[in-house]
Amino acid sequence: MNISRRSLLKSVSLSTTLPFISSNVFSKLSTDNVSVVEIFLYGGASSAIAEAEFIQSQDISGYSGITLTDNGFWEESGGENLETLLSANRLSLFSIMPWHNSKAHGFCQDYNVLGQAENLPSGTQLIAIGSGGKSLVGRKTGYISTDGELTNPFDKGDLADTITSLYSNLGSSEHQALQLAASSLNSAQTIRDQYANTYESDIGLEILSVLSYIQASDSTVYASIPFGGWDMHSNAFNNYRPKMSNLTAALVAANNQIEDQGKPIVILLRGDFGRNYYINNSNGWDHGDHQIGLLVGGAGSISHIGKSYASALQSDSNTRVYTKPDGSFTTLDPLEVRAFVLETLGVDLNQSISLVQSNTYLGALDFASTTSTTIEEMRSNLNSYTSL
Repeated sequence: MNISRRSLLKSVSLSTTLPFISSNVFSKLSTDNVSVVEIFLYGGASSAIAEAEFIQSQDISGYSGITLTDNGFWEESGGENLETLLSANRLSLFSIMPWHNSKAHGFCQDYNVLGQAENLPSGTQLIAIGSGGKSLVGRKTGYISTDGELTNPFDKGDLADTITSLYSNLGSSEHQALQLAASSLNSAQTIRDQYANTYESDIGLEILSVLSYIQASDSTVYASIPFGGWDMHSNAFNNYRPKMSNLTAALVAANNQIEDQGKPIVILLRGDFGRNYYINNSNGWDHGDHQIGLLVGGAGSISHIGKSYASALQSDSNTRVYTKPDGSFTTLDPLEVRAFVLETLGVDLNQSISLVQSNTYLGALDFASTTSTTIEEMRSNLNSYTSL
């Protein structure tokens, strides 16, 4: 699979009037490192917002009444928000299709993000909402944990003075980093206050807090926002439409903040897996595999490729109706997305591949009981991730 942050789509104009760009995935224009915010959609979000036009064209039962936007997004689920980002050339949509065949939550979450922070480049600051989910497993210290209010964990009255005094007398780089991070949180609060009224949901406020911290920092930052509640086996339409609408509206506000502040930051969204489009007896969606990943923002540092996916319909039975990539666009395995994150943060391409291949947590996954593939096959496949 070909993916590179260094190369541009050399034969394609960068005009923002051309949202449909084919063949390649992300290109990085800036020589500066870009901070990355990963929003992982725990539970496995449906890609119905992105695949709405295709689903409707296939006459799958239950979708005839949905409204399509100009570029085929699901309007009632926030499709117009994607249109806004697409027209601004600040959105890439791409297929993610795993090399393994598991549809189990635990395995797929681990394969996607478990221990991602283990491989971050030296000097990268870390911030997370709460524990940061599985991305920060193994990093019990050395990162800032905050919330939608940008609560400063050092702001505990007299206790803060005690902690600060203790830390100032400890010379380790870890304590010094925490001191600096606490100071950045205070600076970030000023930025947060400028944009608080542009976000209207809890997930929006969490994104706001993380972006404000990154923008107050002089360093490259990796941020992890776990966002659950996507395992919609029942009442899917009523749950999905407001949840996805809130998320995409927050992405529009986030992109505006990134543009206004100017520091290059991208927001990457993906989940456990995609979902089946057959509507089950509980009006829900069961597990699938193919999903559409989203990359948002960048403030000009990323050469976005717009809507860069095409799907084909497959059906194993009357109740197993799902999509697969049709082969006309580059499709990424989650391990390649991991490598892209490292590259964006400034790691050399070959080293990014090597780091993902040797990740401690990936090596410990139980492939034998959940898939028909092996970790050795996955590592070998990753060698095909090359610069264009």
